[in-house]
Amino acid sequence: HAGDLPSPADALGAGMPDEDGQGGAWSDDVDELMALVRQLGPRNVNLCSESFAKPFFRHLRLPQLAIRELDDDVAFFSKLTFLDVSRNNLVGIDNLPPNLKYLKAYNNPISKVSCKPIASLAFLGLGHCRVRADTLEQIARRFRGLLSLDLSFSMLASMQDVVTPLAPLQHLRHLCLAGSPVGLLPFYRLQVLRWLGLLAVLDGFAVTDEEQADAARLLQASAAASPPPRPAAIRLGVQLRNLSGARALLAAWAKDRAAEHDAAAAAAAAEEGVDPPEVQEDRDEIAQFCTGGALRLRLELPDGVWASTAEVPLDPEGAAAAPPPGDTPPALFDELNLRYTRAEGGDALYFDVDVGEEGSEVGGEVLQEDGLARLCRWIVRGVAVKVHLRPPM
Repeated sequence: HAGDLPSPADALGAGMPDEDGQGGAWSDDVDELMALVRQLGPRNVNLCSESFAKPFFRHLRLPQLAIRELDDDVAFFSKLTFLDVSRNNLVGIDNLPPNLKYLKAYNNPISKVSCKPIASLAFLGLGHCRVRADTLEQIARRFRGLLSLDLSFSMLASMQDVVTPLAPLQHLRHLCLAGSPVGLLPFYRLQVLRWLGLLAVLDGFAVTDEEQADAARLLQASAAASPPPRPAAIRLGVQLRNLSGARALLAAWAKDRAAEHDAAAAAAAAEEGVDPPEVQEDRDEIAQFCTGGALRLRLELPDGVWASTAEVPLDPEGAAAAPPPGDTPPALFDELNLRYTRAEGGDALYFDVDVGEEGSEVGGEVLQEDGLARLCRWIVRGVAVKVHLRPPM
């Protein structure tokens, strides 16, 4: 519970002052508190009472203390304006200090906000809390005075789920949705500014005059009372750049081939009764046994399907040259240039990705997961790539 101060063991872990009063990471009020302790003595009855301690604090930072809930005792922190409870185990915000202005609750599995409305709250940080649409509605109803709201890496996947609850917040100027599925929608930034025209900063970037003008034109051009539905599919373009450390991928295979080659040469020499050929110590096994071969890459798409590329030839002679006819990419053994790699059929690396809502039917199948959320997770996680070697003929 966060209605009480942490235990001594937790307090030390959170940066609470030691016996000498050193350290103040847990609160900006430590120096003032320690001055009172030195003046009145550590055993002063008033200083030890909850009636003094709870109303005393204006700033509290309590991260990583395994806090599971904010109980109703937090109401007694009547002067508290700043509270940081990030990286705990909060599943809901049921109670808050009555005069709070800044609340940081990052990296918590929060799915419910049921506290009493607090008009004073100006900043709310819920990044990496995987906030959903119903939770955002609860937030907007309770914190009407918000100036800044951080919902980065949320589960919000619909423009309507964002702008409908936030439109009544007339003081909101800073909004962050970075890393959220909704940010992948076409013209996402312009759409947000069209419906939330008072924003000054979106996703950490100031709104420019040009963006405001474009949003105003979009507003004039559309008489719709709500954002348009999101598309059922998005065309995804993949641009490969280079593959560093290619020699490390080829080294083991080339070493085995070299050993097989040397063994075969030695056996042939023995049959002929001659000395085996001398093996050069400085030979480049990769160049000797991989030249003329090719690599093929396979990319895992958001829906789990693997797509293959055309072959990337292992030809050091043309490595520094411009791409030859047919967009066949040149390759270096230490770093492969993949900028000109095409799909297996010769087309550019563009793929149509289903981004329908969970439960919608696409191609005769019902989506078990929101397609836009799946695409967002795929981008954040990074693309899984398999590299296959075709030996030289």
